[in-house]
Amino acid sequence: MKSAQLKIYKISKLDFKNNVKGMVQLNFQSKVSHNVKYSKNNTCEAVLSLEIVDPKNPNSISVSLELSGVYSIRPEASKEEIHIETCKELFTYAKTFVTTITAVAGIKPITINDIDFDNQEIFRYNINDIKRQLSNPSDDTVDGPDGSDL
Repeated sequence: MKSAQLKIYKISKLDFKNNVKGMVQLNFQSKVSHNVKYSKNNTCEAVLSLEIVDPKNPNSISVSLELSGVYSIRPEASKEEIHIETCKELFTYAKTFVTTITAVAGIKPITINDIDFDNQEIFRYNINDIKRQLSNPSDDTVDGPDGSDL
C-alpha cells in the first residue's frame, strides 16, 4: 500500500529558454530538489524543482520548473517513505513535461535520465547544532544524520 496518494498537482513555475543559433553540441546537466511540508490532517504538500542546463553554454537552452502536489498520507507511514514516494511521482511528471515542452518547441526532445531515489541519502541536520555553530564559530562540527561529525 502506498504511503502517499496524489490528490492534485500543478506546475507552479516554468521557465524555458531557447537561444540556440544553428547546430550546437549541448551536454545537459539536471539538478533536482524536493521538499515536503506536512499538515496535521494527514496531508502534505510536496514540491519538486528541476533545472536543466548545459553548464558550458548556460544561455543556450535551459528549462526550470517547479511542480507541487498535494497528497493524502497514511498516518503510520514514515517521513522517509513519503518523501521518496512523492519525489518519484513528481519527478516522473517533470520528466514527461520537459520532454513534451521541448518537442513542441520544435527541437530534439530533452530526455532526463532516471534517478534511483530509493537509494539516495536524505540529509537531515540537527537545528540545535547549526544554531550552536552560528553562535560559536570556533565549534566547526555539525552532527550528521547518524550523530557523527560532518
